[in-house]
Amino acid sequence: MAVVAVKQPQNAVRMAASGSFGAGLMVDVRAGFLGNESSNEDHMVARATISRTVSVPGMTLTESKTLDGDVGEKVVLTLPKAFTATLSTRTTNHSGLCVLEDGHDIDVDYSTVDLYSTAGVLLVKNCDITAENHNLITFDGTAVGIGMPNTPGLDIVCAKQVSAALPIPYTHLLDTVAYGVNSSGTVPVGMENSEACVQFKDVGKVLNHTVLIPLKSVGLDNIFNIIGGDAGCPILTIASITTITASNPLHTQKSTLQFGCLITSGS
Repeated sequence: MAVVAVKQPQNAVRMAASGSFGAGLMVDVRAGFLGNESSNEDHMVARATISRTVSVPGMTLTESKTLDGDVGEKVVLTLPKAFTATLSTRTTNHSGLCVLEDGHDIDVDYSTVDLYSTAGVLLVKNCDITAENHNLITFDGTAVGIGMPNTPGLDIVCAKQVSAALPIPYTHLLDTVAYGVNSSGTVPVGMENSEACVQFKDVGKVLNHTVLIPLKSVGLDNIFNIIGGDAGCPILTIASITTITASNPLHTQKSTLQFGCLITSGS
């Protein structure tokens, strides 16, 4: 499993993690001492190395950049496989009732879900389960994209959300960001364009930014050397982040979310 960044350790001399992320790209992040390790002026740093290798007939081109920051944050989330369901009643484009497959573990007390089409397109996110009667559940969420079609009997996919802490204060700057979602096996026919719903939240300020990430290895499109001028990083619109939340659009197998970043203190 690839790891993009490692959090700065306490009382440690060196840590290292590296991984291959497809598209001829390697990301390596290290936390260790700079300079003479016996000096009283030693300090811990987080270091990101981004290497790109492109091969064409008769030629190989390699580029490597090393960036130093104050700390790295990583998140690796296992996203459980989703459950199939059938839309029973559409109340609004973000609420209604659906019947889940037998053996589901969705319940009214602990579950927040995202609803997808059977092709892996996000229909409704952040659905609270407001009632449960065996396989029949009542959901109420936030419409996104096309919302819930008004088609009783429609087959849909119900995916539980998984969350983890991701502390990025608004006083800090993101230098490097990399992320991706990998399925545990071959994506089924008809779901090749599936996109996992990943949300970056500041829970205290009720901020929420959603990124739809294709189910594939981390590639060049999902790696941003921000201080090097790479534009378009989708989480920079948030003043601060406290939590990352994701769900898996596949009902056939689990997936894994990987997120890493290099952070520098700023104001």
